[in-house]
Amino acid sequence: MLNPKVNLGLMFSFRNPAAWRRPFTETYRNELALIEEAEHLGYDTIWLTEHHFAGSVAPLLG
Repeated sequence: MLNPKVNLGLMFSFRNPAAWRRPFTETYRNELALIEEAEHLGYDTIWLTEHHFAGSVAPLLG
């Protein structure tokens, strides 16, 4: 019987919405700390968005 390995990953959008706005350096530092913790917890992959710090997850849509 096969014992396939399940790969787990997390996605980080580096969002900094106006309602909870923080300095960008703090936001970036916090996201990187979460990514490092995910690695320690055994996550296999991390996905990053390419529109860092935008107010929307779909900036072209508004």
